[in-house]
Amino acid sequence: MLAAVDNSIEYNPKSVQLYNNIQEYATAGYSKREIAKILHCGRNTVTKYLNGDYESLCKKRLSERHGSIL
Repeated sequence: MLAAVDNSIEYNPKSVQLYNNIQEYATAGYSKREIAKILHCGRNTVTKYLNGDYESLCKKRLSERHGSIL
């Protein structure tokens, strides 16, 4: 049985790309330090994306969806 998918959720393309790249490198056996160096991000960011939930990491924030109110 297929799970219900919420198509109204918008994802941040940069976060999605970073998440996928980190997962690929980790699966290929690269260390967190090597991944961070290759992708030009911090080791804490790599750890966050390896341990975190896809939805919460890649979902657009409310301010990104509607533009900043200043």
